[in-house]
Amino acid sequence: MSLGAATAAGGSDLVRPQTARGIPVRALQNGILWLLVFSGCIVFIEPSPFEIVFVLAALAFLATGLKLPRESLPYLGLMTAFNLGGAISLVEFTHDPKAITFVAISFYLLFVTMFFVMLMLDHTEARLRVIQRAQIVAAVLAAVAGVLGYFNVAGLSAVFTQFGGSRASGPFKDPNVFGPFLTVAATFLFHAVVCGRARRLWVSLLTLGLLSFAVLISFSRGAWGVYALSLILVVGLNLLTSRSWAQRRRIAIVAAVGLAGVVAAGLGALSVPTIGKMVEERSVLLQSYDQGETGRFGNQRRSIPMLLDLPNGFGPLQFDKRFGENPHNVFIFAFSSYGWLGGISYLAIILVTCAIGWRLVFQRTRVQSDAIAVWSCLFPQILQGFQIDTDHWRHFWMLMGILWGLAIVASRERAASRSPAAVSA
Repeated sequence: MSLGAATAAGGSDLVRPQTARGIPVRALQNGILWLLVFSGCIVFIEPSPFEIVFVLAALAFLATGLKLPRESLPYLGLMTAFNLGGAISLVEFTHDPKAITFVAISFYLLFVTMFFVMLMLDHTEARLRVIQRAQIVAAVLAAVAGVLGYFNVAGLSAVFTQFGGSRASGPFKDPNVFGPFLTVAATFLFHAVVCGRARRLWVSLLTLGLLSFAVLISFSRGAWGVYALSLILVVGLNLLTSRSWAQRRRIAIVAAVGLAGVVAAGLGALSVPTIGKMVEERSVLLQSYDQGETGRFGNQRRSIPMLLDLPNGFGPLQFDKRFGENPHNVFIFAFSSYGWLGGISYLAIILVTCAIGWRLVFQRTRVQSDAIAVWSCLFPQILQGFQIDTDHWRHFWMLMGILWGLAIVASRERAASRSPAAVSA
């Protein structure tokens, strides 16, 4: 029985839906939710449309009884401690407008992630489908913009690429964020293909080809790794959790065909001389800016002893003022910008989330399949934190909130199955 059916059996879906000027409230909410997730692809302007739509979405859902579940209090507590660390570290830098804005955005993202936690508690499956569809449409739009920019169609290179037109960034400021954003949609889409939920298989495969190509021409080593690991996790977790050999065989065949298509598209792209040369350059494990005492890893090593002596860290956005660039490691960045309180809280958030995520994907619940889709794209991006600062990525905190929400739904389902009424039935 699906989540929607279960809700209906409980009676809430049998009540005639409220309307707002003739529009069912749930349809209105789903429309705003779709717009919110979709607007996450437009971030090269400030404030981004996501911030504006988020206010509307919060009002639309809170007005109909969106509540904070008690099971989310540990997550809320850790997120609050993380941001309080940033606020305390800001005290010495209140003269810096960028530092103030940075801390304000961090607090705002706390509300974003908690919003998605609460969102998952009702009509879980339907809302997840809205989120996934909006994410895929947003990624397609971003990918098309990146491709048009990379090939300088209608002079769009100046708008949708970085580093002199050599790397696609789409409607993002950084190709290193552009690639991981596309990966979320590609993972959702590939999971639907593997599980047999894709309505139009060839459309899905062509879309995967477009997203794969766009990730490739971002020339982000981190994005390449995240993309590959996400697709591998989709296949691996579905094989491990499938309930029959026939199902595993179908998953393996479909996955092999899909992955072969992605590889073929990649090889075709590499035949373009400029792309092949850039891939060769970017595939080197250590770039020139990574090496040496003042390179990326050298700066990270030098910063750690300093941070161990500074309870408030360097202060929000102060790392680059000492070392010439940000650390490109979210864990070091957390201790640098949020102090010991923020850094330890962030580590705790990640460790607890990893424990919850790996447990959730192997539990036989109604949300297991969706948990696999979410965890397959979230876990690689958690690992990417060792290579880039991910603390202000909207899609990252959206995924975190969704995962915690799904974990609460699964926990309640297990508790209900163990109740005396369920046992006697």
